[in-house]
Amino acid sequence: MIKPQRLLKSRRVFAPVLLTAVVALAGCGSSGSGTAAPAWARALGAGATVYPPQAEQPGHGQPGQAIMGELADIKAKNLVAACSYLDPKTLTTCKSQAGQIPASDDSQLPYFSNAALGYVVIDGAQALVGTTGTFCSPNSTPKCFTNTKPDAIFSAGDKTFSQLWSESVANNSTNTYSLAPLVLVNGSWYVEGSG
Repeated sequence: MIKPQRLLKSRRVFAPVLLTAVVALAGCGSSGSGTAAPAWARALGAGATVYPPQAEQPGHGQPGQAIMGELADIKAKNLVAACSYLDPKTLTTCKSQAGQIPASDDSQLPYFSNAALGYVVIDGAQALVGTTGTFCSPNSTPKCFTNTKPDAIFSAGDKTFSQLWSESVANNSTNTYSLAPLVLVNGSWYVEGSG
């Protein structure tokens, strides 16, 4: 079941990127930008490709584009449109629930400030996207959280991509920072919608 607050979580939502084309993803902690991978990248495993923070436009071509699209729709107070950035298997439920919250009711709408993409790691048809900024969900306690580290969670360097993926998908809290898990479906990236 998708709650309107789940949209905010996509930072996990914000959600939480950044590439100009889908590349063949291989190599131990390789960096997609041609620069040296951060030291923590090695722990992610051989199939993980790391991309540094960069700006993206909304879309589905890259993981960061899906996050930026979701953020743009949340900022525009269009939660139903933001649902289009969640895994298509959850689209009907998301739109139904999001449609129940009037755009004029700021007391229930998620909001954020200074949102930006952090590091992105892609492993096959899965991606984890970091974000920075302050993210708020009015019906959560605490109401807001802030992350200032583009490599937060990744930088611990103590977990594989698979472990971080499992933790991100299982995290149901909207009031703590987590990486946004994304999936590649029919050539397009979406925020993973289970939970």
